[in-house]
Amino acid sequence: MKFVEYERMVYLDAGIHVLENIDELFELDKGHFYAAKLGLPYSNTGMFVHEPSMVTAAALLDAHRVTPPTSFLEEQDFMNMFFKDQYKPIPLDHNLVQAMLLGHTEDQQLEKSVLPWEEKLTRFGRWLTAKVAVLARQNPSAMATLAASSAAVGVITSAANPAICFGFYTVFLAGTATITISLRGM
Repeated sequence: MKFVEYERMVYLDAGIHVLENIDELFELDKGHFYAAKLGLPYSNTGMFVHEPSMVTAAALLDAHRVTPPTSFLEEQDFMNMFFKDQYKPIPLDHNLVQAMLLGHTEDQQLEKSVLPWEEKLTRFGRWLTAKVAVLARQNPSAMATLAASSAAVGVITSAANPAICFGFYTVFLAGTATITISLRGM
């Protein structure tokens, strides 16, 4: 699908829950690719704003055919490469990672998740918590190191699933650590 019948498109990953009106995303200056900033110049493509066109669709397909896959977040890496000259970060209140790290949290506990494997969600501003890396129980030292890092925004502990929440991005450990990626509604 090329979505060229639309002037502007806001893409949302399946796990994103919009908690407030986001109409202002349709009013952003044209000619840019807007996404949440993960650190310059890298953006998160779980939510982005762009203007679909046949030219862009053809260029995306051509670039994808000749671009080797990456080992981390393939589609996100590709989108960052493709839109690097058009990228503009979205306002801070749409940026889950920055909002959590800067303490803009409006912390509310929700009673029940829409995802059956999650017990509850925590609201952070406009978005609910994002991806969580669940580290293997046999690697507590790696988990402790990550939990103490400035990037960690929270630690979720239970006997079965110790986890560290890093907002949009997921932590991969080398060696013997086993991880499971779990999506939490954003």
